[in-house]
Amino acid sequence: MKKTSLIIIAFLFATVAMSQEMVVKAGYSPSIEKIELSKENDTLELPFLDDFSTTFPNIDNSIWIDNNVNISRTMAYRPPSIGTVTFDAIDNEQNYYSTSYSSAHRADILTSKPIDLFFPGYDSLYISFYYQAQGIVDFPQTQDSLVLQFYDVENEIWETVWATEGTDTYTEEPDFNQVMIHITEEKYLKKGFQFRFYNKASLTASNIPSLVGNCDHWHLDYVYLNKSRDANDVILKELAFQHPLVLKIDNYQTIPYGHYKHYINIGSSFNINYEVKFRNNDNEKRDIDSMNIIFKELNGYVEDYKHKLGSSSFPQSSNYTRDAENIEIQFPIIDEDKLNYELKTYLVTDGDDATFNNIVYQNKTFGGNYSYDDCTSEAGYDLIGGGSIHAFVANKFYTYKEDTLTAIQMLFNSTFKDAQPQYFYLMVWDNDPETGLPGRLIHEQQGAYIDFLKANQFQTYEMDSSFAVVDTFFVGWKKTDEQFMNVGLDLNTTGENHKFYNLNGNWVSSAYEGELLVQPVFGKANHIGIDEIKNKISFNIFPNPVSNVLNFNIENQNFGEDFEIIIYNIYGQKLYQNNHNSSGDIDVGNFDSGIYLINIISSDREIITKKFIKQ
Repeated sequence: MKKTSLIIIAFLFATVAMSQEMVVKAGYSPSIEKIELSKENDTLELPFLDDFSTTFPNIDNSIWIDNNVNISRTMAYRPPSIGTVTFDAIDNEQNYYSTSYSSAHRADILTSKPIDLFFPGYDSLYISFYYQAQGIVDFPQTQDSLVLQFYDVENEIWETVWATEGTDTYTEEPDFNQVMIHITEEKYLKKGFQFRFYNKASLTASNIPSLVGNCDHWHLDYVYLNKSRDANDVILKELAFQHPLVLKIDNYQTIPYGHYKHYINIGSSFNINYEVKFRNNDNEKRDIDSMNIIFKELNGYVEDYKHKLGSSSFPQSSNYTRDAENIEIQFPIIDEDKLNYELKTYLVTDGDDATFNNIVYQNKTFGGNYSYDDCTSEAGYDLIGGGSIHAFVANKFYTYKEDTLTAIQMLFNSTFKDAQPQYFYLMVWDNDPETGLPGRLIHEQQGAYIDFLKANQFQTYEMDSSFAVVDTFFVGWKKTDEQFMNVGLDLNTTGENHKFYNLNGNWVSSAYEGELLVQPVFGKANHIGIDEIKNKISFNIFPNPVSNVLNFNIENQNFGEDFEIIIYNIYGQKLYQNNHNSSGDIDVGNFDSGIYLINIISSDREIITKKFIKQ
């Protein structure tokens, strides 16, 4: 059976008849800087080796010539080493390769630079690599595939030398498989030899368009091409990190720096804990002499701080998770609004390992937000189906200081053809002390807009009124549509559940693990681009309230003469859409009485939103 979008945990069906909570696997690699690839065509010399650990999140353009794949540290399941190249159904501009629902089509591609393989008659050239289907995201199905091709220099053609199909079932703990290919044919033993990987992906027509998104994930690690190898050269003699160190302050990965300092200054303390994942790729038992964590405050206000953790042993060819609570680490106190620091984690081992797998750098900031998540989205969460309109989702937080909530940051995954709703209500509740569930409604904000051009990155929603929260509180949303909103969900961070939903007047704890990419912000909010646009553009509507004809005009010479106007009701339903010049009128006489949202959209897809009342 072909999938009804991506992967639906616990629900795999054609029609959603009743409202329910749902998680769909999505898996979006981190946003990357668009780089100019090297134009040099100098032929590479052997060995060719990349374990994708040193150039995150970009590929190494000194040895590769493509720029439509990138490196992930969170979407593969227990890889041989930290960092894998992820192949999926979208390019680095977050565009889908297919423009419609279709059968399998070529998607991502990764091509080596030319390599000197001019070794006539040589019999010990091998290329090896590890691959994994699915990871912790979406599994590719049988019509989807991962392909390796070699370039025949003289005939100027690419030839397939290896391929593997997907599967029709989800795997809880997928393996990485190693492939060894012996290169003996004379047509490949040339200067200018190249190889490339690509995947075939497929989207599926669904009667629930908002569920259709990124899919068919493959993960590639440790690509190694060299001479003087044999078929038994399959052992990686190294201990390696598999994922970055996760450091938590109580349950949070980030808290407002002002709240942290306040809590420390009143004599309180946090439970600092960590989790890190390793792999012993060797075929022998290996030892770690120590693991070290170094904090480097990036503005130079305080000295670096080093924390050393004890030794441990690894059985051969094994995965290992190391964690600890109440470790003696305290973040520095400086006279600034935020703390920018570098976290360096490294291993001291009993052997000669590839050191780039033994060191992980992470740049972090304590600013104004609380977050449980690691800022990466492997899935999407929301309520869906008949009856879910006007339903609620809430995420639970605890603040260490009474403070004014200034904004909420949310990440939405992209969907095929932007099928999800455009508007929702932003909600804030206090805590019911008897139940620990959302209690009194503190704030309701209409017309929160999902900017599809900013999918897969945080969007900031500033509060339209001032209010403070203290101790336990909840932030979330009220739905205006039965379609799936696809709010980002971090599947790598699990533990205590903070998600709750309300479909029929009763709050229920979520059945799914993972943390929502929803973050309350205190202090100065991070303004999104729309505020800058408002400062440059004068857009007027009148009369307001209106009975029959709504007039509008726009004054901005850089905005262009042609723009689009769309009108929605407060439930997100589109009632009007048309192109206009800089002034005109719209007949709204047939609209029901109530509040409406009007968008003007420039040719650059910049959007301004205003409200009007129909009498």
